[in-house]
Amino acid sequence: MDLIVYASKKGATRKVAQMIKDNKENIQLVDINEKLPNLNEYENIYIGTPIYIGMINKKIKKLINENLEILLTKKVNIFLVGMNEKELENTIINNFPKSLREKSIIVHVGGAYYFNKLNFFQKLIVKKVANITKTSEAYKLDVINSL
Repeated sequence: MDLIVYASKKGATRKVAQMIKDNKENIQLVDINEKLPNLNEYENIYIGTPIYIGMINKKIKKLINENLEILLTKKVNIFLVGMNEKELENTIINNFPKSLREKSIIVHVGGAYYFNKLNFFQKLIVKKVANITKTSEAYKLDVINSL
């Protein structure tokens, strides 16, 4: 059996995790806020995290750091969800240990802005930075389906 563990603040990473699950058999989907199963029990582990201002989710980062030795013995696919792909390489270097970067598949799967879930300041920032004024999805379905 395989495992998808993800963190999702506004719902985009959850949506991608569900898309991956729908393409697989014998795979368990777990939100990082739930009780995590024993990672040793899985062959393939998918880790999904949103990217906010170049940083991955803190709980995902903790999961990786506390389980690095186990993860290095598994096939690990990391999917990054976010709308800004410009700083992707730096984001990967700054957030993942070199040993995991060298052994894992790390992909950017696009992202979304869900305006109904953003607070006033988040909407303001998205409008100024991305010039987007309404809910917008930009998922890379080919990349998601290749995982």
